[in-house]
Amino acid sequence: MAVYELTLKNGTVQLAVRIGGLKAPLEPAYSGSFRVERNQFIFGDGGNPLTAKFTVNADALTLKDLQGGQCGDIAIWTTKPWTRR
Repeated sequence: MAVYELTLKNGTVQLAVRIGGLKAPLEPAYSGSFRVERNQFIFGDGGNPLTAKFTVNADALTLKDLQGGQCGDIAIWTTKPWTRR
């Protein structure tokens, strides 16, 4: 089981993963910059950013319509809403 944690703070995005469940060590998976334009996140700088439309409800952030990235990114970023802890 893999558990992902997403941190968005001061224009920096960090994605980390715990492979083996909640008690497994936290390992970095992605980091970079981000910005928000209307209802869309733009992750990364340069020629091939990762973009995703988003909605926020209470403590849940839902990403959809992911563009760019690599194989498997859609499943990691968009399968379930991200919940605030």
